[in-house]
Amino acid sequence: MQTLEQFLVVLAEAVMASAEHATLRVSVTDADLTVPIETHANRHGDLCASMPRSRLITGFAPVTSRLHAVFVRDDHDQVAP
Repeated sequence: MQTLEQFLVVLAEAVMASAEHATLRVSVTDADLTVPIETHANRHGDLCASMPRSRLITGFAPVTSRLHAVFVRDDHDQVAP
């Protein structure tokens, strides 16, 4: 489990990596994600989060938590082709 800040960085990197395949390049300007997460506070008081592991989401059991994150690319971050 990672701190919430680290978890958000991993999510953002995953979105960008999925858009950069060898045969196709997609420029992602924004991503709106809602994902199930497990959270807990560690002994230092940091909020930690991870994706649920080894669970089949069936719709019968409620998810403990959901994270809604919106990532928007800044105009200054765009790279010329």
